[in-house]
Amino acid sequence: KNARRMDALTAEQKDELHEETLALTRHVNLLKDPNKVKRRRAIQHITRTLDGLMEKADDGDQGWTLVARRLFFDVVAANLITNIQDESEKPRELSVTLINQLLPILNMKEEKDGAVVFGGVVRAVHHQIGRYPFKESSEEVRVQMITLCASLINAAPNLLLDNVDPLMEICLACCCDKFPTAKIQVSSLCEALAALILGKDSQLTVTKQEQIAERMLKALVPNLKHQRFKVRLASINGIHAIVSSRGKIDPCTREALSHIASLTVDRSGAVRMRLCAIISHWMSKLEVSKADRSKLAVLMLALLSDQDTQCREVAVNTLGVLATDHALMKAIDSEYSEGKTGDGGGGGGGEQGGDRAKGD
Repeated sequence: KNARRMDALTAEQKDELHEETLALTRHVNLLKDPNKVKRRRAIQHITRTLDGLMEKADDGDQGWTLVARRLFFDVVAANLITNIQDESEKPRELSVTLINQLLPILNMKEEKDGAVVFGGVVRAVHHQIGRYPFKESSEEVRVQMITLCASLINAAPNLLLDNVDPLMEICLACCCDKFPTAKIQVSSLCEALAALILGKDSQLTVTKQEQIAERMLKALVPNLKHQRFKVRLASINGIHAIVSSRGKIDPCTREALSHIASLTVDRSGAVRMRLCAIISHWMSKLEVSKADRSKLAVLMLALLSDQDTQCREVAVNTLGVLATDHALMKAIDSEYSEGKTGDGGGGGGGEQGGDRAKGD
């Protein structure tokens, strides 16, 4: 297929490919230079060259996309991936940024070298941020690396299976990152992973799926208490993705219920509203035992007196659907009267501040 595509190139494009191959080879060799300034300038030159080709492709001639793709895979990729682990921050940052920029044109799903590049990038990123404390000292570069992993998964989900373990370890480690933006980004990465490896179509064994779900939930749960509401919001979304991908609340995901209960009195209206929507989804779409349904319903009861109108409406509608289930109502009454959920009541005002409200 690649041979046929190469035959479709114009004479100008073939000449450009030949000339840039020679020119970029010199700069690729500089990526190994002991001088960090030369390494940085080499990556910048490579970036400008490939950016120029992509601009030509934007004009409608996709032959230039193929030229840029071939230059990346045949000339640049191997050394660029190595530079993700460069001893200097700037070459690492530029390498990660360039790969992320090029992903939309690389056709990783079908490219014969796609699996090699996918695995190489994941291993390089894992080397930097797959263990805590991290080898990558720059907070911003760590965020870019997490984003790159998510972009890889979206670009080539068919290549994920061989890289599940290092990607999961990246998720687990980055949940411990002290940088809030990294915590937010890794929650999104957890969502992307969960959708592909924990669903009904997953090729992983049931035991492996349960282990992954349990470990990811344990990593995300502490972030539900983070001082920044955006981190808490991202974390509850990550937990929701994991539980929903399983299609049920089972022993490996049940522990999450006790931890999300505290969010019914979260000081952020956005977090409480999201929690309300998630509980409603779980009760209506997932396989949930009566015991777990009663626990979820009690959380909804706590949200009936929420300060947010939308939150109250969702709670009323959800509980209204359950009103005809008398056995469940009895279980809810028992659960609520025993005070298993602690203090209920509405959350504090505002999305980013305010004292946590006391329960009724």
